Amino acid sequence: MKAKKALFRGLCAAILCACLTLPAVAQTFPDVPPAHWAYANIEEAASDGAVRGYQDGSFAPANPLSLAHFTVILARSFYGDELDAIPVSASAAWYDAAETVARNHGLLTGVDAAMNDPLSRYETAVEIRNLLTARGLTFSERAAQESAASIEDWDEFPSYGVRDAVACVYSLGILGGYADGKFHGENILNRAQAAAIYCRVKNVLANFTSPLSDDPSTVDNAEPDDWTPVDSSEPDDWTPVDIPEGATPEEILEKQLENGIRELEKILNDLNDMNISSPDDSQPETVPDEASGDSQPESVADEAQAFREEVLRLVNEARAQEGLAKLTLSDKLVEAAQIRAEELPEQFSHTRPDGASCFTVLSEVGARYMATGENIAAGQRTPADVMDSWMNSTGHRANILSENYSQLGVGVCKASGGYGIYWVQLFTD
Repeated sequence: MKAKKALFRGLCAAILCACLTLPAVAQTFPDVPPAHWAYANIEEAASDGAVRGYQDGSFAPANPLSLAHFTVILARSFYGDELDAIPVSASAAWYDAAETVARNHGLLTGVDAAMNDPLSRYETAVEIRNLLTARGLTFSERAAQESAASIEDWDEFPSYGVRDAVACVYSLGILGGYADGKFHGENILNRAQAAAIYCRVKNVLANFTSPLSDDPSTVDNAEPDDWTPVDSSEPDDWTPVDIPEGATPEEILEKQLENGIRELEKILNDLNDMNISSPDDSQPETVPDEASGDSQPESVADEAQAFREEVLRLVNEARAQEGLAKLTLSDKLVEAAQIRAEELPEQFSHTRPDGASCFTVLSEVGARYMATGENIAAGQRTPADVMDSWMNSTGHRANILSENYSQLGVGVCKASGGYGIYWVQLFTD
């Protein structure tokens, strides 16, 4: 760790020496001076083609951002070739092509907002989590427990899906908290923050995957120029650069680099504790064939039942350690959980592919209940692996150890694509 920090400091010092020879600081947008906290991010995002200014040449960094705007940024930056290939008609909305690309890759799954709605931090986290998943990153749910302890308003989050998304982006340093320790997910994103988020997402993808194959690109439709500025006095989670009034370009660059070193060290510390792997690393192991002499289940159904029984055993083992009563497998819950497991390769969410709640499956199989809960997971190879993931996630652990439940259903589905294997637990009283 110390060696990595020293390397970062050395690189930044070298950059500083080079920058101090520059006679002036280039400025793309007249309303984003070098002293602005997001100046470097906005310049980088504009250079990449991820963001644009308005027709009058301004950037309006404090203006609110809509879901459509942020979706266009992501589509331009990470699916440029695909975006360019979509024909755009004169009657189409300016964001239609980007929305099509986003839906094709599941970026809008679980995003509870219309395209023209202002984008909250909650919805931002969900869309980014979907992007990282679509680009091949898997996320250690252990970070959810750490995030729950770090974020003061964790229990106020509207859903488990939002919690998982926030845990992902929070642990990666893509979105942070406010000075009061809260996430304030209802706050609306502005254009400066969107540029900073884009840069952070780009860096995460560059660090954990091969170089991006899609060059940043643009669409022909201009962004609408009808946004009304809002009060930007709310605190944000980006530390501004403290630059004295009247500072020279060299002093501005030095201050920005000092701030950059602090940010890099924070990110380095966060990433050092992460456990991120590609989907290929979490594929189920190949079952040996009979010729190898190794034993194996007689059928897929037998293997699934063996997995169910082992999950049940591990659940009851965990409950026994807390002095809780055992759960029993319910045939109806097993049927419902299996239906849900087979839906997850199409849409990995507590929302079903038809848009209905996951719990509608219970009425479909005739299960009666007063209390219920669902856990889902993907990529874990064995019952022990998936139970380890669930027990290290606050919300999932709470379901497993709830006193309200007495019955359990377990579903497991092996798929040829995606994460390879999908798991479901359904609980009822």
